[in-house]
Amino acid sequence: MVFCGRGNTCGIGYVVARLLHRRGWQVASCLPGDLVRLPPDARSNHDRWTRRGRSTRTGPKARRF
Repeated sequence: MVFCGRGNTCGIGYVVARLLHRRGWQVASCLPGDLVRLPPDARSNHDRWTRRGRSTRTGPKARRF
């Protein structure tokens, strides 16, 4: 599980998730906030993560982890 915060470093979480996935790890990502509030860099990395069918748990459900 990769937890992606809500600030500028959120995008780094998606980069790490993508790299781990590429190396064969089973990875899930979690964003305890709203996608619409992500900074542009983070949103770009999120979109790259989800483009291939991977998902991110977001919002209140993500906060329960």
